[in-house]
Amino acid sequence: MDYFERVLLNFLSKSKIKLEITDFDMDGFSKAMHWDMKHKLDAVEAIVFDDSGTMSDAEKIAELKLCFEENF
Repeated sequence: MDYFERVLLNFLSKSKIKLEITDFDMDGFSKAMHWDMKHKLDAVEAIVFDDSGTMSDAEKIAELKLCFEENF
């Protein structure tokens, strides 16, 4: 989900606008969101808890910044 979609979703969820989408699978959407968030958390965990010694703390921070800049 790109930045525009997140802003639109945030706006729609906080506003009193009613939106009807035909043939929308809420269960499928929810599963997709959980899958997406799980993979993002897995990526963050892999960076934070990397004990191989190949990345310094500064490199880990830079890598985490890139993850969040690309996804938000």
